[in-house]
Amino acid sequence: MSSLSRLAFGEPLEPVVREAVPAAPVLRRLKQVQQLLGDLHDLQVVIVRLGDAAAEAAAERTRRLHHQAVGGDRGAAARGPRPATSGQPIASTP
Repeated sequence: MSSLSRLAFGEPLEPVVREAVPAAPVLRRLKQVQQLLGDLHDLQVVIVRLGDAAAEAAAERTRRLHHQAVGGDRGAAARGPRPATSGQPIASTP
């Protein structure tokens, strides 16, 4: 048999095929592990992004509350409601 016909019939690949057949379950398992590791990484990225989004939302809320407490018209914020009143100005008597 010529070397070209052996190549055509796959004879040179027989040792590789003999070794690959038992490795098939291992390769399938490695692919499953690779998929799981990829999923784990994706979840880690999501966790970091959620943490960043929560921190940004908390910071924005803090900025808004700070602005309401001391920002804007500082004179109005400084006056604020008086103790024991509804915060409405007391009408002066004539």
